[in-house]
Amino acid sequence: MAFTVERGATHRPLGFSASVGGDSEWLGSIEVDRCAADQQGATAALLAPPENQVNEPVNEPADAAHRATRRALASGLSEVRRVLFRHDGLHVSAAARTSADRATAGAVDGFAPLAAALATPAATAPATAPATAPPSALATTRGIVDGELVSLLGLASGRLRPRGRSPLRLTVLTDARLDRATLEPLLREAATQALGNVAGLASALPGDGVLALANGLAQSARVEAGSLGYETLRVGMTALLQELMRALLDQAWQPAAACLVQVSVVGADDAAEAAAQAEALAASDELASAVAEALARPDATPARSGRFAVRRTKDGQQVAVAVEIGRGRLGATRWIALPR
Repeated sequence: MAFTVERGATHRPLGFSASVGGDSEWLGSIEVDRCAADQQGATAALLAPPENQVNEPVNEPADAAHRATRRALASGLSEVRRVLFRHDGLHVSAAARTSADRATAGAVDGFAPLAAALATPAATAPATAPATAPPSALATTRGIVDGELVSLLGLASGRLRPRGRSPLRLTVLTDARLDRATLEPLLREAATQALGNVAGLASALPGDGVLALANGLAQSARVEAGSLGYETLRVGMTALLQELMRALLDQAWQPAAACLVQVSVVGADDAAEAAAQAEALAASDELASAVAEALARPDATPARSGRFAVRRTKDGQQVAVAVEIGRGRLGATRWIALPR
């Protein structure tokens, strides 16, 4: 059974619930209600940019929150019971919320309200942040891993660069059974593949982060690194993160409709050069003009616009732009959203 990704909470993993924020300081939380018998909490892994790789103005509270979360996980907090989404970033805890806490906060049957809550603009966001709330997305997937049915749920919020300046936050929940030494590379490989071709994500913002929690409820044995089950789960997690990225791109210019643009640089003699050129083109006025020209044409016939070869779908929802350098056989692709 291949993994099938759907937007919404169709295939919810076992053992997780959500609460939406009850005050002005926090947006919501994810609770780990149940785990595998030999776990006290969900196995956790966090990907966050090193401080020396953050290229944007520092958002001190968000950056401090991620540093605190990294320190907590690095110091032995390997089994998490709660993830708290605050205006100033992501916080993990080994303690679950009490019944009274949940009643005060507002427990919800499903994760869609939490996804919407995550899109609330941070009160401590940089002055350059847009006034409107960044997009949020929710998707799930389910498939067979080592003969057992495993589910994954993904939450995402943030306005994708180069237009936006709000942090990109992704959270993956799964009932697969993994130890931390396996979950961390799994998350890194899936995130690298899913996020690597989205323009602007190479430059990190304070507060950017990808968190994964695995409570082990769906499996009797742990997924081992390098096994067929590992590769199967990696494919499913990658597809989930790709769907979340697509959903955020679709909403990047809300309330206006967005056009997804594929920027391809081909014929380079160096992969890093091709990637750098694709990133630069994706953020350029030259590209925006070529896309606007393509969308204004009455038909979808392939055409040239300056140095670009441009194709678009009949409905104008996607445009492909290619540039030939003519020096080699390497290339790079980036995706971006522009208004239509």
